[in-house]
Amino acid sequence: MIWQPSMAKPSDPNLEREELRRRLIGLGEDSVHKSYYPQLQRHHAELERFKALLENTFDLIILLSVPSATIIDANATACRALGTSLEMLQQLSFFDLLVGGEEALPGALRRLISSCESEESRGSDVVQLLAADGGRLAVELALSRIAFREQAYVAVVARDVSERLRQEGMLLKVAQGVAAETGDRFFPLLAAALADALEADCAFVGEIVAEPQQSIRTISVWIDGEFEKNFTYDLKGTPGESVVQHGIGAFAEAIQQQFPQDERLKRWRAEAYVGIPLLAADGRSSGIIAVLFRQPLKRLTHTTAMLRIFATRAAAELDRRRQQLLLKRSEERFRTLVANIPAAVYRVRFTPGFEAIFFNDSIASMTGVSAQELMSGICTLGDLVHCDDRDRLFNEISLAVTQRRTFSVEFRLIDQDGVVRWVQNRGQAIFSPEGAVRYLDGTLFDITPHKLAEEALLRFDQQKTHFISTAAHELRTPLASVLGYTEALLDAGEYGGFDRAQQLDFLRDIYSRGETLSRLIDDLFDISRIQQGDDLSLEMEEGDLALLAERLVRQFALLGKKHRFVFQNRSEGRFCCFDRTRLTQVLENLLTNAVKYSPQGGEIVVSLSDEAHELRLQVSDHGVGMTREQLARVFDRFYRADMSDTAVGGLGLGMSIVKQIIDAHGGRIEVESTLGEGTHVSIWLPCRSCPPR
Repeated sequence: MIWQPSMAKPSDPNLEREELRRRLIGLGEDSVHKSYYPQLQRHHAELERFKALLENTFDLIILLSVPSATIIDANATACRALGTSLEMLQQLSFFDLLVGGEEALPGALRRLISSCESEESRGSDVVQLLAADGGRLAVELALSRIAFREQAYVAVVARDVSERLRQEGMLLKVAQGVAAETGDRFFPLLAAALADALEADCAFVGEIVAEPQQSIRTISVWIDGEFEKNFTYDLKGTPGESVVQHGIGAFAEAIQQQFPQDERLKRWRAEAYVGIPLLAADGRSSGIIAVLFRQPLKRLTHTTAMLRIFATRAAAELDRRRQQLLLKRSEERFRTLVANIPAAVYRVRFTPGFEAIFFNDSIASMTGVSAQELMSGICTLGDLVHCDDRDRLFNEISLAVTQRRTFSVEFRLIDQDGVVRWVQNRGQAIFSPEGAVRYLDGTLFDITPHKLAEEALLRFDQQKTHFISTAAHELRTPLASVLGYTEALLDAGEYGGFDRAQQLDFLRDIYSRGETLSRLIDDLFDISRIQQGDDLSLEMEEGDLALLAERLVRQFALLGKKHRFVFQNRSEGRFCCFDRTRLTQVLENLLTNAVKYSPQGGEIVVSLSDEAHELRLQVSDHGVGMTREQLARVFDRFYRADMSDTAVGGLGLGMSIVKQIIDAHGGRIEVESTLGEGTHVSIWLPCRSCPPR
């Protein structure tokens, strides 16, 4: 026996006990009288009910004498809970049962038991009682003072709260484990804490997904004291299906027999399972929290209650996690969009300098200045704006801000290399609740190619207008000669008549002017086909390019007495495949240009030479030459590099057509020119045989 009796016992405890039991219901022999027999029967009935209550209650009931605290009586529940008999208890003081002795009770309760003059009549507290086997029993005490025959007694009612305290300790343990955690760490800590507190072999938390059908994707799995890799499994035929469908899945034993299709239960050797759904804000099941045991579960109700308590917190955390994932994905999509959008996306302050708050990386390719440099204040957007556009840009944006509308402004930026770029700025002001401008949000689109295209289109339109005027002049001049000579020949009498020689001169001039008109019309047809995307038709044949070049040089020498023509043949008589008519057109055009832009007496040299697998044909003059700007546009349609002191004619189509003819032959053409020194046009044609027709 572990108790040490410390108090003297009454001489006849059995008699005193019976009298006190009757006293508890207000029954004593002094109050009995034969005339009150019906009342006596009722008292007996009440006594029987009291006895039944005393013996069958789950509470421990102990009767103490005052001030000795000697145990006079105890019900059967007390004897069972303390592991001893009533006779043994009657040898003890109540203080002998207390872990810690008399000091374990608060002062008020000690006085209620030990002092006859105590003013307290009731009191309660939670203490630990010492059982016969050394075990400890946590009880909640309720003490009441009873007076009988001028003797004070105390009735002790003790309720076993060991299980409740254990549950509270487990709740506290789990709560302390996860209280300060959120995010990704919360669910692993929860799973580990639940498994530890409930003495489960496995605990897991999962979210419900529908890929391709309703499944569980675990967030954290704790098994046998360590975390397991997350997995996804189909709910069909598993305890999780019951959890989702019925709002609970509580199986105290034989879980594998009830769900034979669940292979994971077999692998985990599970015997019991308790699962609770995690409910989203709209009431739908968003996940599951569950624990598994390898032995039959005795505390099913307690385990279920514990899971329900933490399911609410877990559901809230799961919802927060999903919202964070959605936000993260949205931010990633936004970042991807902003990073790949072909424009500079910005947020800047509404000041003349437009100090940067945010820029995407596209600003670097536009200006040569990185987004980080702008956001760190090394330079501002205003620093990059062309000085002639700064005031206009700020004024137009200010007007849009005042009118609370979006703005769209085109202006020029100067990049780090000094290159001017045109950009279109589209955006709007963001206002605070008080109406103040917080910042400007917008985009900068590089419209430099568009601006260049506009300028090119404008130049082309101007060239076309000039071409029409020039074409009319070029066609009218020879046509006027043809009409004049024809009129003279038809009405010879009015002009005094013409002899045979004069008539032949007139006819030759008419023929020459007709040829000029024919060439002009051929050029117009060629350029029309080129503009429509049609290829120039070629009649390819093998021939000696030297013979063709030499013949044309002789012709121009006979007709152009004011210039000196030289032909230099450095080739080895190699044949190549070419269209004789088209190459004649090319050489005539180049020789005509050389004559037009060379002074009288100037030398024009045509040379032919071998270069690897090509023939090089070059036409050189010592004329007026061209500027760099003119040279850059020499192959443009409708463009003429006329100098003001030459006033030469032409449609400006020749060099464009020449390039198209050479390209069609698979060759190449280059022009070198220096203003005031002359021009050199070089053509390379491949030396190859013509394919069989």
